[in-house]
Amino acid sequence: MFVAAILGDPRTLAMVTCQSPWEIDQYGEQLSLLRVLLLGWLGGTAQDMDHPPEWPPGEQEDIDAFLATRPALYDAVHPFLGDSEQQVHDAALFAILPTLADPVLAHHIPALTDAGHELAARDTPYRWYAIDRLAAWGQDTPRYPEPPAAGPNPFAGVDTQDVLHGDHDPSAGHLEPWPDSVHDSLQ
Repeated sequence: MFVAAILGDPRTLAMVTCQSPWEIDQYGEQLSLLRVLLLGWLGGTAQDMDHPPEWPPGEQEDIDAFLATRPALYDAVHPFLGDSEQQVHDAALFAILPTLADPVLAHHIPALTDAGHELAARDTPYRWYAIDRLAAWGQDTPRYPEPPAAGPNPFAGVDTQDVLHGDHDPSAGHLEPWPDSVHDSLQ
């Protein structure tokens, strides 16, 4: 709720990076408005709560507490749908889409369907989630490309590979240690 409350603060218009120093060295610094990053974080967190009940991303009481905040999150994020900065608008839409799974907010879906189609039609970081939500709402999505299939993770143990293919018992997993370098995992 703190992140939602500070979205309108002028300091969130600062240009920042969420890259680590080695990512900056390797790929160059990529700056974004702090507001865009905060909206993306809210959207990602709200999206994480949209897991099927057989594989929740945390303790049930924490999930329920977060789900109860969806109307307040919607109210905090909605004003940014009208932002003149396209990145802010897109991140706000991404943050709002998962909140619409709340039955109290479902009546907003028709008003946001066109914006969802517009987001799904453009090459944005939020495209695949917009397509997913449109399909969940019964919208026609075959005109959009299929999301890329998740490839195997060379750093993951067998149990994590099973997660990618849907054969995972969440209580039985383990991860292999990270190799010293990418090249070690390929040998």
